[in-house]
Amino acid sequence: MTTPAPSSSSEPGAIDGVPVYDHLLEIRALRTFFFTQRGVVKAVHDVSLHLDEGEVLGLVGESGCGKTMTALSILKLVDPPGRIVGGEVRLRGRDLLMLREEEIRRVRGRAVSMIFQEAGAAMNPMLTVGFQIAETAMVHLGIRKKEAMSLAVKMLEDVRIPDAARRSREYPHQLSGGMKQRAMIAMALVCRPSILIADEPTTALDVTIQAEILDLLARLREEYRLTILLITHDLGVVAEIADRVAVMYAGKIVEEAAASDFFREPRHPYSAGLLRAMRKDAGTRAARRLAAIEGAVPDLLHPPAGCLFSPRCGDAFDACAERHPPLVRSIGAPSRGPAAVRAAASPEGALLSDAFPRKVACFQFDALPEAPRSPDGAGWDAERGR
Repeated sequence: MTTPAPSSSSEPGAIDGVPVYDHLLEIRALRTFFFTQRGVVKAVHDVSLHLDEGEVLGLVGESGCGKTMTALSILKLVDPPGRIVGGEVRLRGRDLLMLREEEIRRVRGRAVSMIFQEAGAAMNPMLTVGFQIAETAMVHLGIRKKEAMSLAVKMLEDVRIPDAARRSREYPHQLSGGMKQRAMIAMALVCRPSILIADEPTTALDVTIQAEILDLLARLREEYRLTILLITHDLGVVAEIADRVAVMYAGKIVEEAAASDFFREPRHPYSAGLLRAMRKDAGTRAARRLAAIEGAVPDLLHPPAGCLFSPRCGDAFDACAERHPPLVRSIGAPSRGPAAVRAAASPEGALLSDAFPRKVACFQFDALPEAPRSPDGAGWDAERGR
């Protein structure tokens, strides 16, 4: 459990006015809905996650599953008709969702920064790259323009843009795709935030540039002591850099695990389907045909009554169609349904499953008892969800 320096304000879960927390960032039962003329779309539905200092959490799933909306909700950047309708987003114990607009603005870019999808679209085409980086520093650090411009050049050098002083005077359209992404990273890190949200940082980049950006993020993570929420649909990117993985499907988290455990043995049928769809051994004939997840993502205006993945799941049984499984900490091989039959016939697989506890939303697995809250009601057990 972490106890920061004393604060002048007292919050729920505080001892003598000092916030007490177990995770740098903790999201609890976050709900972001879109209220349309056709009905309510539950884009983010009871999402709970946490980030610890210095780690990288990979948030993965198909396009449209709610990954970006979760990130935007953290910083209260959801536009109408979307609205955050419930939950908590606690940064060092402080609920960001309770902050007024002028207060959350001081958090954006300073404590939590974000790299948006499509760097070219996220930058102002009418302003030089250097000024856009400097402007962030002037607003949050309160420094003069000359000092901020010098800092912008240094940041461009830190992200390995050659001839940084000249590039700082150029406009976004004059930079290549890889350079724009590096400039966006420089802009996000100029105020030395604690948390970096990287939303599809390698999208639309060729393979070589993707590798360079991932190497850059790994280096900056060490130099800046960054905590990173990495949002992507590319499991290869996650395997390269993430410590933990959370899988999202139709607005819900369906699995959470250490990255090594996840890639060794995915628990949720959707997670297993994603991994089967990855290209392996590209030179073989069998690899030329990728495994696909049958069916389509459910219409969130009219979602199925039970598990949202059950219409596409080959291991579904009666309970799956009746109610949605909660995300629980589990251990062991599947105990119900068709997967349990396969596990019983494969002792090696069952033994492998016993070794890796993680959270999964699937009726095939038995839940472990939840760790109790601390007696004072503040914070959560540090091992919860590990």
